[in-house]
Amino acid sequence: MKKTLAIVLALLMLVSCTAMAEEDLFAEPWTLTWVSWSSGEIEDDNVAEVWLEEKFNVEITPTRIDLSNSEQLNLMLASGEMPEAGWIIGLNPTKAYTEQGLTRLISEEMVRKYAPRYAAEMDKNPIGWQFHRDPETGDLMALTGMTKGSAKPDIAVRLDWMENLGLEIPEYYPMPNLEGTIFEGKIFRSDYQYTADELYDLMYAFSHNDPDGNGADDTTGLVIDNTYTGFTAGFMQNMFSMQYNGSVEWNGYNDEGKFELYYSSDRYKEYLAYWAKCYADDLIDQEFVTLSRSAAWEKYGNGTAGICGSMTTINPITMTERPPFSPVNMDPVNAKVLVLPTPTANDGSYISQNYSVTPFNYLFHVREDVSDEKLAKILTMWDFMNFDEEAQIFLRAGQEGVHHTKNPTGGYVMMNGASAGKEWGFSVYNSNYIQTDLSYAFVTSTYVAEMQAWIDGIYEGKVMPSFKSNLFTNEATEAYNEARELYATPVSTVVSEYRTAVVTGELDLESTWDAYLEDLYANGYQELCDAYEALPTYDQFIAGDY
Repeated sequence: MKKTLAIVLALLMLVSCTAMAEEDLFAEPWTLTWVSWSSGEIEDDNVAEVWLEEKFNVEITPTRIDLSNSEQLNLMLASGEMPEAGWIIGLNPTKAYTEQGLTRLISEEMVRKYAPRYAAEMDKNPIGWQFHRDPETGDLMALTGMTKGSAKPDIAVRLDWMENLGLEIPEYYPMPNLEGTIFEGKIFRSDYQYTADELYDLMYAFSHNDPDGNGADDTTGLVIDNTYTGFTAGFMQNMFSMQYNGSVEWNGYNDEGKFELYYSSDRYKEYLAYWAKCYADDLIDQEFVTLSRSAAWEKYGNGTAGICGSMTTINPITMTERPPFSPVNMDPVNAKVLVLPTPTANDGSYISQNYSVTPFNYLFHVREDVSDEKLAKILTMWDFMNFDEEAQIFLRAGQEGVHHTKNPTGGYVMMNGASAGKEWGFSVYNSNYIQTDLSYAFVTSTYVAEMQAWIDGIYEGKVMPSFKSNLFTNEATEAYNEARELYATPVSTVVSEYRTAVVTGELDLESTWDAYLEDLYANGYQELCDAYEALPTYDQFIAGDY
C-alpha cells in the first residue's frame, strides 16, 4: 500500500513539474511564423489561430503562400522568407539542411522531451525514427508525419452535365453518409471504368456540346495542374499502367527484362500520344501548363471543366473546395458529381497508384536560426496541436454547435459547407499530416471509410506494390542521392520540356521520340537507372534485408 501511494505521489509530482515547466516555457510572449497547406487562404485573427495564441501566449503569423504552386514555394525559399516552422511539402530535407542551409537539426532527445505523444506514436513503428537522419550527428533533419489509410485516385465527373446532354450514364448510386450536408443527393459513385476512347468521347461532349446550356463556348472536358502527377492528373498515368509517387518514381523492368524509368517506356510514349490528341482537340484546359493544383481545383469548382482527378480519402468535412465536392459547394442548386474509378487503356489494363507507400508521409521543417529554447516551445505546441483530444477536433472543425454539428452516422459534419482554411483557419495548424485513431475517425467519418473500402475492392490486385525506396540512409541510397544530385535536374528538365512540347503540339511525337531518348542519355539517364536499380525495396527495409 505504501509502495503504491509512493508511486502515485511521484506521478503527481511529475505531472505538477511538467505543468510548471510548460508554464515557465510560455510565461513570456513569443512569436512564430508558420506555414502549411491552406495557410495562404486564411483570414487574419481566424478562430483556430486565436485559440492557439491564447493557449500558448504566442503571436502566430501564417505565411501567405500556395504550397501547390512551385513558383511561389521556390520564391519563398530563395528570398529568405521561409517561416520558422511548418509542413513544407516539396522541400527536400537533406538538401534543405546540408546544401541550402534553410533548416536546423532536431535531436531525438528534444522530440522525446517536448513532443512525448509524437515520440510514443513513433515508437509503435520505430522504423519512422530512421527517416531523414543526419548521418554525421544522428539528429533529425525533419520530422515525418504519420497518416493512416492509403489514398488512391479516382475521377470526379459532372453528372448534371451528362444529364443535360442526354449522354449514356453508367449505373450509379448515392454516396453514403452525407446526410445533413449540402452534398446529400448531390454526390454519387459508380463502379464503371471508362476506357481511354470512352473518356475521350466524354471530354469531347463536355468541351464542344455546351453542357451547361448557356449558349457559350466556355467549358472544357478536363482540367489538370502543371505537375501531371497525383490529385488532378494521377489517373492519367494510371490509365497507361504507370505511376509516380513522391521522391522516387515507380519504375521497373520492361517486357525484355531491361530496367527502365517510366518516362522512357513505350507506355509513356502511348500516354503522350493520347494526351497530345486530347489537347489538340481542345478537350483539356488550354492553360494547364501554368495552373497550380489549387487553380485547377478552382476551375473545376466554378464550372469551367467537366472532369477532374480526385482522391478516395477527400472528405466532406474540411475539403469542400477540392474535387469532388467543389462544384456542389459553389453551386449547390444545380451541380451534381459522379465519382468513378480511374479509367483504363482500351484493352482494359491499368494500374492503381498507392498514394502513401508507408504510414509516414509529409515533412515538418524548422528554420535554421530557431534556437533550442524556441524549438522547445514549437515542439510543445506542435505535440498539443496534433495529439490533444480537444485540439484534434477544434483545429479541424471548431466548436460543436458553432462551427460544426455532430453527424449521427459517425464523424462530424461542417455547418454551412465551410471549408478548410478561409475565415476560420481550420486544418492549417492540424490537418491530415499526423493522424491518431481519434483524428482519423473524426476527419474521415464513415464517408471516407466506405469510400476507401469501395475503391480498394475495385482496385484489388491492381495496386502497384512498392518497388524501390530511398527513404533511409545506406550505401545504395547515398549513391542514388548522389546520382540524383548530378543528373535528376537535367533529366527531369528534358522530360518536362519534351512532355509539354509534345502535349501542346509544339513537337511531333513520332519524329522526335528517338532524339528525346538520346537527350535523356546525354543528360545522365543511364546513371540514374543504374543507381535506382541498385536501391533496396521498401520490403527489404522492413525485413532488415539490405
